[in-house]
Amino acid sequence: MADSDFWRNLAKEFRAVDPQGFLIADWHFDFNVETGFPPIPEWRLRQDGFTRSIRLEFEALARRAGPKVHPLLDSLDGWLEAIRESGLVDTEYERAIWGGSAPLGSILRVCLVSADLCKQYESLALEAERIAGSQHDYQGIAEQQQSQGPAVETSPGIKHSSIPNAEPVETIAAQLRRLREESRLTIQALTEALGDIDSRSVERHLSGDAVPRIGNIGAYERVFSNVLHRKIVIVTTPSKRR
Repeated sequence: MADSDFWRNLAKEFRAVDPQGFLIADWHFDFNVETGFPPIPEWRLRQDGFTRSIRLEFEALARRAGPKVHPLLDSLDGWLEAIRESGLVDTEYERAIWGGSAPLGSILRVCLVSADLCKQYESLALEAERIAGSQHDYQGIAEQQQSQGPAVETSPGIKHSSIPNAEPVETIAAQLRRLREESRLTIQALTEALGDIDSRSVERHLSGDAVPRIGNIGAYERVFSNVLHRKIVIVTTPSKRR
């Protein structure tokens, strides 16, 4: 994940490209009888009152953002997938195919939605930077105290308390487990409240075997906030997805 300045500047650029929200991103899955559905959909950009420069500027910005979120995908597809996963849009439909149905949908005002997602990433990056900075400060104070030798007595029987070493950042999995226990939710009840995340994924998120995507983190925050009646923010730190 990039730093907060990267996402802040990118949000401004996305918002300036298409302030009227003309550009639209359509997606669909092509069903294959032998292999089934592909892992990611096909994407197509279109625009009411088409202006080629808007599409080209959006693509250039999206290709800067995509590798920061989905480094293994095509950079443009990676950014569009990040939007689709984020929960910021709800434009999914289904079409009839042989033997079942296939999902498809559209992201309206994709430039403005991209700006909103950048601000969401900026918020996460700011919190990660704050935690990293606090750790660095505490560690520096602790090392300085250690280099100065034993604590100095100020009065009989009283000494300056030493500053403890900085504790490691609580992992996403540890936060989820703590919040679930505080909410008194079973895994089944938590899964039902989340809606779009299956129980196997919830178990892997709680155990730390998988890192939830940004949209999933938002879903967890909404559920725990509703149950605990306070604003819940799950702190994330830069990490590679498993």
